[in-house]
Amino acid sequence: MWIDPDWLEEKCDECVCALCFGVMVEPASACVEVHSFCRGCYVKALVGQKKCPACRRPVADESKLARNRQLEGIIGKLRLRCEHGEKREEAGGPPAAKRAKLEPA
Repeated sequence: MWIDPDWLEEKCDECVCALCFGVMVEPASACVEVHSFCRGCYVKALVGQKKCPACRRPVADESKLARNRQLEGIIGKLRLRCEHGEKREEAGGPPAAKRAKLEPA
């Protein structure tokens, strides 16, 4: 599930995948520099070239992808803004449940 970083209550640049530009889904890394991307994005990037998309250092293959648990924890605590809930409140309507916690699918 792709999530637009603009939907986040607080900006989190390190949580954005440099390949799909969405909030990372299953952040993974395989290079010594620990550059992280969505697992799916990383696997696609490794097809044809076994190099880290950021630093171009050699990466064995997708079996070497390691979960970035620290980043998963940060992403798991992110909260989304709801544009519709804010509009309802501005119009004088009842407060809406404006926040949703990001959880892995």
